[in-house]
Amino acid sequence: MFGSKVPSRTPEEILPEFSSGKITIIDVREAREIDAAKVEGSIFIRMNDIPYNMDKIPKDRPVGILCRSGNRSANVTRYLRENGFDNVFNIAGGIKRWAVKLDPSLNPI
Repeated sequence: MFGSKVPSRTPEEILPEFSSGKITIIDVREAREIDAAKVEGSIFIRMNDIPYNMDKIPKDRPVGILCRSGNRSANVTRYLRENGFDNVFNIAGGIKRWAVKLDPSLNPI
């Protein structure tokens, strides 16, 4: 289970769809991390709170899962896919990659 691959897309790949409202982003980082750097328009659900908030995750559209570097989000993606969410994918490289490739004004911790 832990080593199984999950679908992933890079921030650069999803930006056009996210900007046009076709993709939802769920940010699973902790509050202090989000306070430091966030992708506007994302939904914030801490990783540990995902099981209690699955009703807030759309099933009718693609959903990207975001964390700091892509590790936590890969685990959340795996969990959600195992629980019936076929539309979720990991955002590879997390907010660190988002900052480097798309928005250098972000300063993720």
